[in-house]
Amino acid sequence: MGTFVYPSGVARYEGEFLGDASTGALCHGKGTLTLPHSNVYTGSFVMNEIKGEGKLKIGTDVMSGTFQGGLLH
Repeated sequence: MGTFVYPSGVARYEGEFLGDASTGALCHGKGTLTLPHSNVYTGSFVMNEIKGEGKLKIGTDVMSGTFQGGLLH
């Protein structure tokens, strides 16, 4: 478990990593990705990709289900 703030400062990941979070490891496992404008994805990541079961909140809309390649399927 750990936290990674992207160099641009516009996104933040909190959750599980593959490797050491302090050295640029991969987001892998369960986590939360907070994006600009309070958009939030909570769910599964595989090798830095939004993949598996999760929930995406964009504004007041919430979508949940199975994601692959960052898209809801």
